[in-house]
Amino acid sequence: MPAELNVAGLGRRMLELAHPRLTSLAERGQALWLATAHFFDAQRQRIWIFWRRVLHTAHHRTHLTVYLRLLEKPVPATDGPTADVTWAGADPTTSVEAARRK
Repeated sequence: MPAELNVAGLGRRMLELAHPRLTSLAERGQALWLATAHFFDAQRQRIWIFWRRVLHTAHHRTHLTVYLRLLEKPVPATDGPTADVTWAGADPTTSVEAARRK
């Protein structure tokens, strides 16, 4: 666990753990992702499994966002600004006008 148990500290630790794996994944190439692997009771390509897990994580992020909103708690930024957390230069889409910008 990181010394700082906050969003920034946990984010830094996640990067520390993920960075060494990038080289290994890059060296293996496309064949790794197109190979089949067990996914519960089925055989799926690893790229399918990867995207299934990304989408599943996003699905749970949405659940947590709803729960935090219902509890009237701020929603922390994870991959960009939110209506609760922003910074100079951030462009959160919090209105119809903002959504129309290109």
